[in-house]
Amino acid sequence: MFPLIGGKFPVYGLTLLFGIAISLYVFRIYAKRQFSDFETVFDFALITLLAGLAGARILHVAVSGGRYFSNPLNIFKVNDGGFTFLGGVIGAFIVIFIIRKKISIYRFADLCAIGVSIAHFFGRLGCNFAGCCWGKKTSCEACGLKFNQFSAVEEYYRASGLETGLFRYPSQLIEATFVFLIFVFLIFRNVRKKFDGELLIIYLIIYGFGRILIEIIRGDPGRGVLIELKTVDMGVVGIYTSQIIGFAMITAGFFLFNKIRKP
Repeated sequence: MFPLIGGKFPVYGLTLLFGIAISLYVFRIYAKRQFSDFETVFDFALITLLAGLAGARILHVAVSGGRYFSNPLNIFKVNDGGFTFLGGVIGAFIVIFIIRKKISIYRFADLCAIGVSIAHFFGRLGCNFAGCCWGKKTSCEACGLKFNQFSAVEEYYRASGLETGLFRYPSQLIEATFVFLIFVFLIFRNVRKKFDGELLIIYLIIYGFGRILIEIIRGDPGRGVLIELKTVDMGVVGIYTSQIIGFAMITAGFFLFNKIRKP
């Protein structure tokens, strides 16, 4: 199966922008219902979004193995590589920590969890179109993706003199489906939640756990690695930056649960 749109058309950026627009729209709907000072809350949401984008770019640059050192100006070329989502989570949390005493912060964070989930869904669709964040190769054609010659994965392996045109695990679509299901669950849970901060906790724990597992089938290099080994069956396996952050998200989720629910 090939990406739906080939060539050099900037599908990733357009898909990401569309996802951000949808997330802001969803956030706006719920914020109007739950906050009397809606305008202030929405302003904070925009600031949080900008911090998230900055954090996503910064982490991408940080785990890219020095590829930007020779030409630092390329850091500002967001079409050159893109973003690392978990860096966006960190950036957003920094802002949330700063503004925590200005609004009902846990209620605000619950709505951010909903918005982030749907934006992430579209972002991962964009990754699939661009052919970045690809999965490891697989011999199962029925459960794999084959990307076109203009995709990031094919350009990388072609430039490295390695075999191209292989079927790969659809890591982007798996994660897109995963975060969309989280989004749907959070929407339904929002009207039944027992306390502010519940949706944030659910998001942190479920996504953190899922991301740890998804990293196992990821095959793209240069995403930050702590330990890496070559095996016969699974190819290269290791412990990656995203898995450490995923574990930190799970830990934070349980910490917040104990803190918020403490009598």
